[in-house]
Amino acid sequence: MESSLTAPITIVQKLIRVQLAEPLRTDAEKLLCEGVQLDGEKQLTKPAQLFLDDERLQVRLVISEGKYHQVKRMFAAMVIAS
Repeated sequence: MESSLTAPITIVQKLIRVQLAEPLRTDAEKLLCEGVQLDGEKQLTKPAQLFLDDERLQVRLVISEGKYHQVKRMFAAMVIAS
């Protein structure tokens, strides 16, 4: 029997705290809201919400999917795209 949390139709939002080595680019919030193209993936990620601190070094990210190393890959794609 499958848990309702792990059922493919269930959408569970995850809040993730991220510590960055460098400040985020200015259009990062827009990119994450639109979806990011991950290396090796055909479709964009689902839209994510981004909450920044004043120095843009600590962020909170809300995602609703959980692809393999998704958060690390999302931020890497934004650096490469700049």
